[in-house]
Amino acid sequence: MKHLLFIFIILSLASAALAHRSEDMNTLSECLWNKEFITPKAECNDMFHYYPHKSGSYKPSTSVRLGSFNIFRLSETKFKRLDWVAELIDETWDVLAVSEIQHNRALSLELSLNAVRALKEEKIDLKTAKETYDAPRYIELLLELQKRDPSWGLILAPSAQGSDSELFGYFYRYKKVKPVESAYCAENYGKLKDIKLLNWLDSEDAGGFSRRDEKNPLIRPYQQPKKAYACQLALKGVWRDYFNKIPLTARFESKNFNFNYITLHLKFRANETSQGKCKTECQKAAEDMMNEMGASEETIREVLEGGISSGEAKYLARFFEATSAVRAAADIAQWEEDKDVIIAGDFNLDYEEDGYRGRLWKNVVSNLAGAKVLVKEKTSLSNRYGYGNNYDHFILSTDNGASDECDPTTAKPEDFIAPDFFMADKFEYYLDPKNFDQIIDDELTKLENAKRIDSEGQLTDLYNPAYGGKFKVCTELKDSAKIPSVGMSFIDGIINDLKCQILYQNEDLPDSIQKTIHPKLAQEPYKPYTFLMSDHLPISMACSTTQSGGKEARSNRPD
Repeated sequence: MKHLLFIFIILSLASAALAHRSEDMNTLSECLWNKEFITPKAECNDMFHYYPHKSGSYKPSTSVRLGSFNIFRLSETKFKRLDWVAELIDETWDVLAVSEIQHNRALSLELSLNAVRALKEEKIDLKTAKETYDAPRYIELLLELQKRDPSWGLILAPSAQGSDSELFGYFYRYKKVKPVESAYCAENYGKLKDIKLLNWLDSEDAGGFSRRDEKNPLIRPYQQPKKAYACQLALKGVWRDYFNKIPLTARFESKNFNFNYITLHLKFRANETSQGKCKTECQKAAEDMMNEMGASEETIREVLEGGISSGEAKYLARFFEATSAVRAAADIAQWEEDKDVIIAGDFNLDYEEDGYRGRLWKNVVSNLAGAKVLVKEKTSLSNRYGYGNNYDHFILSTDNGASDECDPTTAKPEDFIAPDFFMADKFEYYLDPKNFDQIIDDELTKLENAKRIDSEGQLTDLYNPAYGGKFKVCTELKDSAKIPSVGMSFIDGIINDLKCQILYQNEDLPDSIQKTIHPKLAQEPYKPYTFLMSDHLPISMACSTTQSGGKEARSNRPD
């Protein structure tokens, strides 16, 4: 049967993932599962994963809206209202660059592998395997979007990066915007096409990527994409070494507007390389970074004379990454016939015009002719106070006509915590403390009917009933690293922090919620927004598709 070959392939890949760290390997196995069980048109290759639109014709209008959203641990946070996130996306953007996407964690991977093994051994049929497959949350979000508009598609990074194992991606509305081949990415594919390792070799000829797992060098043919829609930036040397999460770029077209869209999430902490240097020779590491960035002697002297703390080092590392991304944007512009290159994402940097940080911002944008930083309002959220920092930005150049289709005056946050936001009424129920018990009870009730395939290939309840039925949510897996999210992330916090002691000591869960959760939420009134939606406000910008400049693109919502 057709699916038996598929089973053999992904069993090999997934077994390797479980033997080592699944977060570090290429997520090809997960893409293959998605393709078999949910999205049959998916393309799984080593440079990006492509989940095309379900249906719909390409009929672009006179404008498109671009967005960027740090979506806050998509896949780790189970209580996120994906139907609300889908409504926000569908009502607001035509292309959305997304960070903090995550693939399935260890337990989800193991449960899915159980289903695949049982299918191979003919203990279950394909229908049962599909029903018990634990789809990644990014696929669930795509399906929610396609309920609203079947022309939504997804381009996803091929591998997770950083300490939180993040993926970058783009949700795009095909009826208004379509992915097209990037000359820059095609060139990098050409360098990689003969490589036979599962993960990319660490070599200058391979674009400078470092993805090889020496402990588990699974050999298989390189998976070449049909068209070079997207790729990770081909950073080299020190620019690669200091980067925590290599940005993704993809090329899109909407009528006469063709553009490369770079999405990034700069490090929150200095990575191991810079931290290691900082402990022993922090001054030298900072000086080296600033010299590479082209900082002035005045700026370097001001920073070094002030002393370099580990806290200041992380800001320098962020500026270093930002400089690297902007230099890559300038390189991309040289490859493409149309020079439009737009950068968007979570920079973890407030935009400043004064002081040495202001000068470092000027150094960053000086690497792309005519570049400017957009969005100056606060975009990160504080659980206690609401608005936090101005971390999310667009960077684009309008020099010599580049990106002049986009109107900088439309760049802004989409403030979903504002009382007049179009979705404000949806949050009211979840923000009222009187409803917390019912909300949590509803979430746990959903788990009573959750089914998974166990290690013996048998269909069973995901959570074993004990200590009052649905309140036994930890199962026999007492290793906290293997405990899945159980619904509302407020409960997840209890389970993870206390390693299930509340439940294993036969304490009453509702009483624990009253004692632990309610006071915490009273002190952090904005916390529900984080788990329902995100801890960042997304940002938006309108662009014309008629090459008449950005002033025609002022619509707040897509057509």
